[in-house]
Amino acid sequence: MNIIVVGWTLFTFGVLQVPFWMIYTILSKKNLGLTEMFKAAFSPSLEWGPKSSIHMASWREFKETMRKKREKRNCSRMKQFIYVIFCLEHKLV
Repeated sequence: MNIIVVGWTLFTFGVLQVPFWMIYTILSKKNLGLTEMFKAAFSPSLEWGPKSSIHMASWREFKETMRKKREKRNCSRMKQFIYVIFCLEHKLV
């Protein structure tokens, strides 16, 4: 019986991490309005990414290349999603 209680305790602790940190992140942005608070909470910080400056530069270059590639597409997001899922990205251009 004690094993079951320990299992449920560990499970509950793990599951409650998500809402706890979500609420903490949203409430830490008190100086913003409600919609801006949610938008800021769900967007990455400026420090997010590789720690190495070499890797960071390469990563930013990759992100910029992919952004430009996405801008060239002229089909719907649903079609883009389906093509990416089924590895047909070369047909999107």
